[in-house]
Amino acid sequence: MFKSLYIPGLGWSVDVHTRYPADGPCWGHARGRCREHVWWMPLGPWTLTFNGCGQSYAKLVGFNLPIGWILDEFDASFDSLAIASLRYHLGYSCANNEAYREEWEALIARLSERHARFTEDEMAVIHPSGARFRLDGAERHAAFAAYREREDAREARIQQARHDFIDTLPKLWS
Repeated sequence: MFKSLYIPGLGWSVDVHTRYPADGPCWGHARGRCREHVWWMPLGPWTLTFNGCGQSYAKLVGFNLPIGWILDEFDASFDSLAIASLRYHLGYSCANNEAYREEWEALIARLSERHARFTEDEMAVIHPSGARFRLDGAERHAAFAAYREREDAREARIQQARHDFIDTLPKLWS
């Protein structure tokens, strides 16, 4: 037998189910996969389980974008969504995804790669100390060209990481 009662205002639920010897101890406390508290205790031939309010999947994996932003800026949100999904499936999913941990953590790192920055030498050319901002000069154009080349290479790596994430989708299940 299994019966469950959800308490709307609190986000808690109470379950009553048949107790079997293989269920283990009659009294106990644990943390659920969404970090909620779970307490259980015997009640005659049944077990009474209290399930506390857990965290949302987004909070568990550190995903902070609101749905409106995601819909409007899906292209800019894709990397964050992919990273959050991989983190969820590594740390909170019911499925045992440990076999994919190294692969998925590498994919998270690739999707997290920051934009290119100007080097100190390039900054010295672009903004020489005591000089006004200028738009001419071969050295300055070379500094911007080197930066754009690094940024283009980063963008190509990000695009490949996005394709690799899409190829990973069939493995993401809970």
